[in-house]
Amino acid sequence: MNKIIIIGAGPSGSIAGALLVNLGYQVTILERQTFPRFSIGESLLPQCMAFIKEAGMMEAVVNAGFQFKNGAYFVYRDQHTAFNFEEKFTPGMGTTFQVQRGRFDHILANEATRMGVDIRWEMEVTKVDFSGDKPKLDVRDESGNVSHYEADFVLDASGFGRILPRLLDLESPSGFPVRKAFFGHIEDNINDSGFDRNKILITVHPENRDVWFWLIPFSNGRSSIGVVAEEDYYPPSGSNELVLKKLINDDENLRNVLKNAVFDDPINSITGYSANVKSLYGKCYALLGNAGEFLDPVFSSGVTIAMKSSSLAAAILDRQFKGECVNWETEYAQPLQRGVNTFRVFVDAWYDGRFQDAIFHKQQQPEVKAMICSILAGYAWDEANPYVKKCPFQTGYAGRAMPRGLAYWLLSASFSASLVSCSLLPITDHTETIDNLPLAQPNGPSRRVVQQIKAIWQGHEEVLMCVLELDNRHIAMAGLSTDGVGLFNLYYDGKTVKLDKSPLLPESVSPELVIKDLQLAYWPLADLQKILPKQWRLVEAGNHRQLYFDNELTVDVAYLQPDALWAKTISLTNHRFHYQLHIKTISYESLPE
Repeated sequence: MNKIIIIGAGPSGSIAGALLVNLGYQVTILERQTFPRFSIGESLLPQCMAFIKEAGMMEAVVNAGFQFKNGAYFVYRDQHTAFNFEEKFTPGMGTTFQVQRGRFDHILANEATRMGVDIRWEMEVTKVDFSGDKPKLDVRDESGNVSHYEADFVLDASGFGRILPRLLDLESPSGFPVRKAFFGHIEDNINDSGFDRNKILITVHPENRDVWFWLIPFSNGRSSIGVVAEEDYYPPSGSNELVLKKLINDDENLRNVLKNAVFDDPINSITGYSANVKSLYGKCYALLGNAGEFLDPVFSSGVTIAMKSSSLAAAILDRQFKGECVNWETEYAQPLQRGVNTFRVFVDAWYDGRFQDAIFHKQQQPEVKAMICSILAGYAWDEANPYVKKCPFQTGYAGRAMPRGLAYWLLSASFSASLVSCSLLPITDHTETIDNLPLAQPNGPSRRVVQQIKAIWQGHEEVLMCVLELDNRHIAMAGLSTDGVGLFNLYYDGKTVKLDKSPLLPESVSPELVIKDLQLAYWPLADLQKILPKQWRLVEAGNHRQLYFDNELTVDVAYLQPDALWAKTISLTNHRFHYQLHIKTISYESLPE
């Protein structure tokens, strides 16, 4: 019988142990502490329930009397929004629990023991050797005695202890700023009738949007409260409790919710919690959950990622022990990382304000909100969700960051996706001919132009704001709704066109056609004429520029307010695709070269 050693009896260790022992393997868990013990990460996500069920622990968790959870509630000053996880895009459970981790982790460990996992408490792994045929571990007990263990495979589920990353020099910078959290449990005494104990409350600091609070209600009248900020934001002195209370007092809503709270437990702190590793696996070992990577507590993703890693690793290990050829990179590290990267992008967007702008937007589209809700519910591996498959907060453009004003993405907008479908897409049988038109090179001095574009097609009319930054090296364009929410970002360097767009917009949106409309209206006539293929002809007549294909008028550009630098008002009529664009220049700004 193959023997597996798991370092750590937290959620990832207990879930992995139960899965493997149920497959017939001998599993020993070495846990440094005794349970129950305090831990943060108390607001579970619904995706966790699938892994708890897979491990055969659902009944024990459901019967434990934990606080029911069905969503998340976000507050910033007088703005607020709720996400109901049962209204998510992805199939699967939409509810879960808010748990005191000491008791929750103990229940999972007891369930693993009941199934046959051998958990050995107060056993600290101090040395490992993976150079031989089998891994060897030196383990120190509570009395200081050292014993030696041997296994066929080791899973590190040590969480923030990060045993193998430390002992094998696997640690790597996380890429996140050093942040610090103050946190603890309180007797909340909340009597606010509007407070929903079935949701985690996330509060953004009223003056500093990269500072935020969590409030996680439990079923026994207590709550977990915490604040997160960059390390240098906090005052240089003062007790942990005083620091936390002072920051809570800064926010009127949170101050009122917790006005009767009793701080009867110590307030703890943790600094520089984000972590990463060079590799999630190696010869005869793999890293689970936080032992591999921890992002940030803002979306409560830690336990979900931990349980997902346990499920993946147990399945691969079973196949490996059965003699099948497995690839830990493509079957474990990459699939796990896809979900982690989804969470990472949302964490980045939370702290730079983009995601906050989106969730507090007043005109949220239900379809988009459901997709975002799936991520918040932990379904970060569902590639049927466009917000997983192509996360809207990612930036690209061959490593070039777009200006801050161009970085906003559509989460909800009044601007219809059908506008782009009709005004930017070829919808006739002449697509190949249109696509044969080449792009001209970027042109002119460095400048920023803000325009209002009214699109008219088939009796419909919509208004779009467009921000351009362009010079003789590149064109950067952002399409925004009239209330400032982004629809797409586009970048052209004279060779390649890059397009990031809202997942609601069709995959067939052509960035080349967007650039071609822009160039057709504003580029010097001679630059365009010299690159036109045969059968195409571009001429100017008075205040009109006209594009012909086989002597058939295809596009007519009317310059209603000509200007030597940049036409202030134009009207572009595309006769082939049957749409009109009325373009008004709001501002024109020369930029330093």
